[in-house]
Amino acid sequence: MRQCTRAATARRSRSSAALRYTGGDQSHFADSYASACAAQPHNLALRMAWFRAVAQTRDWTAASAIIDSAERLLGRKPQLLIARLFVASESGDTVQAQRLFADTASLDDLVRDLALIRHCLRTGELETAETTAVRHVDTASAAVVWPYLSLVWRLLGSPRAEWLDGSPPYVRAFELDFSAVELDRIADLLRQLHTARSPFVEQSVRGGTQTDQNLLLRHEPVLRDL
Repeated sequence: MRQCTRAATARRSRSSAALRYTGGDQSHFADSYASACAAQPHNLALRMAWFRAVAQTRDWTAASAIIDSAERLLGRKPQLLIARLFVASESGDTVQAQRLFADTASLDDLVRDLALIRHCLRTGELETAETTAVRHVDTASAAVVWPYLSLVWRLLGSPRAEWLDGSPPYVRAFELDFSAVELDRIADLLRQLHTARSPFVEQSVRGGTQTDQNLLLRHEPVLRDL
């Protein structure tokens, strides 16, 4: 029962944070996590969810404060050490990142390896990035590392880049046979559906927003035609 309650708390906090952020509240969107952690101060999983929500916005000061607070209450946990490593690496603190990569070398953790891959891409250590990514291609995390391998192999000039991405790459452009009137109808509907003020924090939209459901599952005639 306790585990179910904790899971429900995390889901509510995540949903509240997402709604606040897409609604334009980028300053207090994660307050639901703060309240939940105040009620469950020793819930490490909840604190890590709070950290991830804030880290996705690249607010490294706030993310570091969450780690500091958790360590004061719970001590130095491996999850918190990797979170601190992630902040150091992504914020450009190379000296701190190198120290923490050494301190966590014995940990088998996907987040650590992703941070290392990204760090090595920035510093030009392409062989280390490749070796780290390849370790995961036969695991459930394969989909996460393949894009990085694509980038590494292209930078190395490896023929494996063509094997993976195609030669020419598996990308094609198609002209859709829609009239100007039909395109205007599609555009009008899409503008009505984009009601958020900010993109979903976990997505990569830059300067735009997303609909909150799959367009291909909607039933408007204009979308069915499309």
